[in-house]
Formats: sequence, C-alpha cells, structure tokens
Amino acid sequence: MFKGSSNKNAQKIVSKSEATIIGESCVFEGNIKEGADITILGKVKGNLDVKGLATIEESGIIEGDLLSVDAIIRGTVTGDVKITENLRLDSTSKINGDIEYNVISVEEGAMFNGRCSRMSAKDTKIKDIKDIKKQDVNAQKAK
Repeated sequence: MFKGSSNKNAQKIVSKSEATIIGESCVFEGNIKEGADITILGKVKGNLDVKGLATIEESGIIEGDLLSVDAIIRGTVTGDVKITENLRLDSTSKINGDIEYNVISVEEGAMFNGRCSRMSAKDTKIKDIKDIKKQDVNAQKAK
C-alpha cells in the first residue's frame, strides 16, 4: 500500500527489485520474454511473456498476447491475456481478446471484448507462449 494513499485497493506496482520499464514515449516492436517484473507505460507491438508481475499502466498499449504469472491492467491490450495466478482489471483497462485467469478482480468500468474463462489446474503450469500455441493446436485437432 502506498503511504498516504486513499485508495484501499492500491497495490505496489513493482514487486521485485529487478524490473523492466517500457517508458511512455517508447514504442517497442518485437516479443518480450521477461524473467522478473515489467511495467508498460508505452507501446509494445508483440507478445509479452512475463515470469513475474506485468503492469500495463493507463498509457500502456499491448498489441499482442500477454502471458504472465500476475498482471495489473490499467491500459489497453489487443490480444489474448493468459494469467496463471492473479489478474486485476482496473476501471481504465480495455482488452480486445480472450482472457484466461486463475483469480480475477474487475473494477467497475473495466472493458473487454472476448471470452473470459478460468484456467484448469494443468493450465496454470504453462511455461511460455509456445505452450499456449501447442495447446490451441491440440484443441483444434481434438474437434
């Protein structure tokens, strides 16, 4: 909790000492694989694979899939979101894509266009985006 904050739901943005920050004026093109935490203030055109906390701030834009252990989304994601632990959608979040989660918290005003489903226990063990693509292919073959 931030000292002196009146927001009871305020959460520490960066949970580890090692974190990557994509600044508000930055446009990053390509996939990002992060072993710790990441905060996005700018724009990422590519997939994000995060082993810690992914924070997409209000100015942040992701044009690609997001796979993370935990995520706080305040900005915009155009792509599928798969969070193996805790997902928080703040009131300013906008998601255009399917959402899979283990635990979700949604503030009034959050918007998403797509399917929303809870992960099964085996899905919470996904290692990276390649595993998601393999599962999608296997599911299509099963149909």
